[in-house]
Amino acid sequence: MPKEEPLVVRLKARMQEMKEKELKYLGNGDANSHVCKVCFESPTTVILLSCRHFCLCKSCSLACFEGPICRTSITDRIFAFT
Repeated sequence: MPKEEPLVVRLKARMQEMKEKELKYLGNGDANSHVCKVCFESPTTVILLSCRHFCLCKSCSLACFEGPICRTSITDRIFAFT
């Protein structure tokens, strides 16, 4: 088997870190955890319109033009305070 490139190794390691971080936030396996589905670091604070998914932090929501779950176009955002 050919040796993997250093970039591929780093990307795989980062993906594993992100998965472990998400599992830590999930705790009991709740699929609706309140951690951003893009950065996996900040809490979710934005409700996307028109799909109404509550899945992004403020900075990621401002950088996205499509919802990360359903890929529908984001028409507006509601910033929630939890």
